[in-house]
Amino acid sequence: MTDRTPTSRIRVRGTPETNQAVHDHLAERFTIVASSGDLERSDRSGRPFFDRYLVVTETPSERDPR
Repeated sequence: MTDRTPTSRIRVRGTPETNQAVHDHLAERFTIVASSGDLERSDRSGRPFFDRYLVVTETPSERDPR
């Protein structure tokens, strides 16, 4: 049996600048395993927004011997 590291999927929704700020903030605490580009969408009124999908895993701390 393999020892798999648990991951979480996160959707970030906003402007490309906001999405990048959230991405950078999460990267300080987690390891980003995968990231999509900013995917342009529009809401029901036609206003554009952007989704970015991230897959993250916990970054082992220095105290964690793994």
